[in-house]
Amino acid sequence: MKEKFTAYGVISAIGYIVRNLFLPNPFECFEGKALWINLIAEPIIHLIAFLITGLFYEEKSLPWWGSLLYFLFYSAIVLALWLLSLVNFAWWSIVIAVIVIAVIAGGIFILCSLQEDYD
Repeated sequence: MKEKFTAYGVISAIGYIVRNLFLPNPFECFEGKALWINLIAEPIIHLIAFLITGLFYEEKSLPWWGSLLYFLFYSAIVLALWLLSLVNFAWWSIVIAVIVIAVIAGGIFILCSLQEDYD
């Protein structure tokens, strides 16, 4: 059976490699417990990235686009957690992160609703 390369397959493979080999463990500040916390948090991060991707991607429309969005959102979540870990997940940093995420999400929804008005 002959396998063919697709844009989805290439982006999916690159995303998998980057996620597993190059993104930092955002829980390193917990030292000995970092691996266990990461193992518990990983499915939650995956679910959040998947749900956010679903807000911007219509299922089965362009598989490569969905794969790319998932990779970008997953990476953004991990990098945001990593930035929070630099200050040991201080309460004020979490509050700031939630506010920033809410403002960004609100802005995206407003832009999407404005675009729908013009369509």
